[in-house]
Amino acid sequence: MQQSKQVYIQSIANGTLNYYSAEHEQMEIKVSGNHATLTGRSRVTAAVFGGGRHTWRLQLHFNLSKEVGRWYFTSARASTYTKVKIFFIVFLFCYLGFDFWLQRYDKI
Repeated sequence: MQQSKQVYIQSIANGTLNYYSAEHEQMEIKVSGNHATLTGRSRVTAAVFGGGRHTWRLQLHFNLSKEVGRWYFTSARASTYTKVKIFFIVFLFCYLGFDFWLQRYDKI
């Protein structure tokens, strides 16, 4: 989904997007001259587009530009992410197969 800044702010103002909390897990800033990127990962609790209240792992990526001594956001992109550990476990499960895990843990 892509939306303008104006539509995003209207969605918050009219209650379509309801944010309750955010726990920031990671933040990385890279500066190169008058340009910078900011990438952050957070667990955000929100109710969106008429859905119930849920917590999502969101990664936000911002581009910034410095003009006349001030930094301005020039673009923003959001996506979900998973923890590497969870991805690795799912990968191993799929790669080795269900039978491998049954044989390995059937003795417990």
